[in-house]
Amino acid sequence: MSGPGNGPRRANGNREHQKAKPGRRRRRWVRYWILDPLEAAPVYLIMGLSWLMPTSLASNLGGWIGRQVARLRGPRLRIMAHLELAMPELDEADRDRIARGCLEHVGRLVMEAAHITRIVRNRIETAVGFENVQALVDAGRPAFCMSAHYGNWEVGHALVNGRGVPTAAFYRRPANRFLDHLLVRLRFASTADVMLIAKGDELMRPLRKIIRQRRHAFVLLDERFRKGAAVPFFGRPALTNTVIAEMALRFDVPVYFARVVRLKGVRFYCEALPPVSIPRTGDLREDARALMVAYNAQTEAWIREHPEQWIWSHRRWRLKDRKPAQTPSAA
Repeated sequence: MSGPGNGPRRANGNREHQKAKPGRRRRRWVRYWILDPLEAAPVYLIMGLSWLMPTSLASNLGGWIGRQVARLRGPRLRIMAHLELAMPELDEADRDRIARGCLEHVGRLVMEAAHITRIVRNRIETAVGFENVQALVDAGRPAFCMSAHYGNWEVGHALVNGRGVPTAAFYRRPANRFLDHLLVRLRFASTADVMLIAKGDELMRPLRKIIRQRRHAFVLLDERFRKGAAVPFFGRPALTNTVIAEMALRFDVPVYFARVVRLKGVRFYCEALPPVSIPRTGDLREDARALMVAYNAQTEAWIREHPEQWIWSHRRWRLKDRKPAQTPSAA
């Protein structure tokens, strides 16, 4: 049996391989006990200071930091390149303005991470469409809520869970165990009954468990998925995850789209749409793709309303790809 991080043992007892083991152990020890704590310490400090501040002060400070970062051209370049691909009708001044607004928004998001509970309690101006969610809960149905990295998406999950709905959430687990612990505490401290699933883990078993336990799973599907299907997004092919859609269609799980919009400062508008109705053709892959065409179209419409509130730095498209996607006539 191979030891953790040491790879498979060689049957021939290679001496160089055996000599390398202590070096790897030392590197892992240094990473585990020295580098990880040093890397996490400033993040803990920033989040602790943010938590001590009033919510509006923390958010405004994050916005100010984002505006200072936006004064540097480098951080704006990828955002502006993606804007050029997605919305070629914009001139350079508009792309620059949106890129600056996006970086300010990201700065606010970072500092608001320690305030999700307070935002849900005191900072939501309007919550529209919750009756659609409640109807599914009353009927004892599980559901998949498809959202995006738009507005403050963490608020939507905390809002639904805070109203007594058992939920599940996917998150990207950091390699640093201290940051992983902090991330879970920040994002899910206000949630009562939530199942956490790290991205990259095996999906089928937790998805079946979500369905069996009748949870509402919150998934963000607006990132590039290397093994996904090419689905139009802003008129261009974007590799999109269809696994959740296939599971929803296979097990007849309702799907609804939701978003959280920043109104001004630290005030938010939450919206959940009625469950999506997708025609069944008998071809699971094509039906799942049709569902994701609808998701991408809705997400695009929302982004066009407030383009500065989407995370444009994601590698959603290949920048060298200049060929528009062909949107199916049925979409």
